[in-house]
Amino acid sequence: MLRLVPRDYFQLRGVLVQLPKGNGADRSSTLARMVTGRRHRALLLYLLLLTCWPWLESRREPLPATAWVRALTATDRGAPTWSPSTLSRVWAELEELGLIEKREREGRAVRVRPRREDGREAYDAPGGRRDLMNTYFVLPLDFWRDETFAKLTLPGLAMLLIIAKETNPNLTSTGAGGAEGVGAGQRRVGG
Repeated sequence: MLRLVPRDYFQLRGVLVQLPKGNGADRSSTLARMVTGRRHRALLLYLLLLTCWPWLESRREPLPATAWVRALTATDRGAPTWSPSTLSRVWAELEELGLIEKREREGRAVRVRPRREDGREAYDAPGGRRDLMNTYFVLPLDFWRDETFAKLTLPGLAMLLIIAKETNPNLTSTGAGGAEGVGAGQRRVGG
């Protein structure tokens, strides 16, 4: 699945982590709901959907469940386990959270379409726009390739997303190998 991703990174809007400042309202967003609801698998599946969306959007046929399961199955023994039934349950959770449109069954496969990271409207790529709802951060595809996604607990994944959102492009690692430890080589985080 990752071979078809057009770039060596994927974009995520900052509103996944935190909503912009506003009239004193609660700024917690999707990440907070997923962490408090202990929805580790839902977060991973949603991130994979957004990673693949640039090519998946124009695909005529939906991906079979086995393709999603294969992409999310890691060699690490402590990683979350996936099966077609687990996948179906997690798609239902994402639908309930408003992060995907209502699923459409096409034969044995299910077509899914993401919604924006805060779930408030249909998804479109954030790149190029500068308004607060479209500011984005990136994670390298090595997050998936090196199975970093499988090595991080839900709190660890949440911290990675928070740090990636809040870090400016000129971050330098203070610890030896710090950037590599989260699947982001130094050249990717501006070191």
